[in-house]
Formats: sequence, structure tokens, C-alpha cells
Amino acid sequence: MTHYPDSACEAHRDVTTSEPVCIICMSNEIDELEARLAALPASPKTGSALTDIAAERCRQVESEGWIPTHDDDHVNDELPAMASLYAMPAAVRDWPAESTGYGDTFGEAILPHGWQPKFGDRRRELVKAGALIVAEIERIDRATLAAEQKGAA
Repeated sequence: MTHYPDSACEAHRDVTTSEPVCIICMSNEIDELEARLAALPASPKTGSALTDIAAERCRQVESEGWIPTHDDDHVNDELPAMASLYAMPAAVRDWPAESTGYGDTFGEAILPHGWQPKFGDRRRELVKAGALIVAEIERIDRATLAAEQKGAA
């Protein structure tokens, strides 16, 4: 598994406490996660699917700049909508959806406004979908924690 050292993954750290804010960068859990992933059957092509999803999530943060504070702005289900688009079989994306009022096809109807998908290899699309689901789960966890802390104050 590709592991980004803590210093290379500053985007995953809380700016006030410097604590890790995502599962991929939690160094106290990464060794256990790597061991569990290593025990899973590997894909003959590129390694285990979970490893690829974790690497894609790091890539989204480090290469694309989709840091946690950016993700936190997407409170209208944009992340899972985009994940759904990538997970959707290509043929389904083209099904008529005029009746929704959101686009002519299912793909257009589910695509968040202003977002541009990069389709390609089916496996790669599913890895992107998995990483976007991780991003949404992390966003929900941060929002829940913030609400709990606000309630305790």
C-alpha cells in the first residue's frame, strides 16, 4: 500500500490541532489497516481494491486539492451523487430522465452542478466512487463531531 508520510499529507490534518482528520492518514491505525489489506486477496492487475480506494482518496486530496474543509462545503449530497454517477453502469447514464427536470439522461440528472466527471476504465470509475464515498463518510463524521462539541460547550 502506498502510504503518504504524515509530512506529505498536511491537507488531512486539522489546522488547529494538527491531528489527523481522515482514516487514510491516521498513523496510529495505518499499520493495522495495511496488515488487514495485505491479508485480502489481491487483484491480479493493481492490488487490493481497498488499497486502491485509499490511494485514490489521498490522490484526490493531494493532487486535486479536495481537502476536508473543501469537502465540508458540500452539504447537499454532491459527493455521494458524484460517487453514484461513477458507480452507475455507463449504459444507465444514458437512460432518458427528462421527467426529472434535472437533465435529459440519468447521468445528467445526478451530476452535481458545475462538476465534470472523468470517465474511463470501469474499474477506475468504481475506485473513484469508493473514494468519494469515503470522503462523504469523513465529512459526515466531522460534522457530527463538530455538532457534539458545540452541544457540549
